[in-house]
Amino acid sequence: SNQNILPTPRQAWQILTLSIKMKNIIKNPYMSWGLRILLAVFAVVIILGFTFMQGMFYANKKAIVRIANDNCYFCWQALTNAEEEQLKKPAYLQFKRELDVSSLKLAEMCLAYPSYIERKHYNLLVHIKKYKGTVDPKINQAISYLESTHDMKTWGTFDIGKFIKEKDNN
Repeated sequence: SNQNILPTPRQAWQILTLSIKMKNIIKNPYMSWGLRILLAVFAVVIILGFTFMQGMFYANKKAIVRIANDNCYFCWQALTNAEEEQLKKPAYLQFKRELDVSSLKLAEMCLAYPSYIERKHYNLLVHIKKYKGTVDPKINQAISYLESTHDMKTWGTFDIGKFIKEKDNN
């Protein structure tokens, strides 16, 4: 009984081709060409919209990595350069909270998009781990993942004192 309601594949094909044929819809040839041009313009707009959105998502990922890195760096610098009494003030409590949030976001981006991650991002995560002692497991996971995928002889943490000594010797 349900089989009688559904069209056969041949009938479905005939229905589809009848609805697509321009000569059955519009008898005027100028209207037919106008409709074809309109459909072509519509297709181009859809394709351009899709590529724009794809490019926007690519740029957003890079921007998120950069913003998280900058935010981590500035909070880390503020906390490492603060005196003991200053760390109890509400502004520095906000720096601690912001450091936690942005370092976690940077770690998530390290795991999700490792092709966008550079040596400076890894170094910052390592410095944050040293500063805080105990960090979120996701940060540890991101550090170990980056260490497993990169050559640590050329990608290790940057030591400014060692760099200055090497420059003085040369």
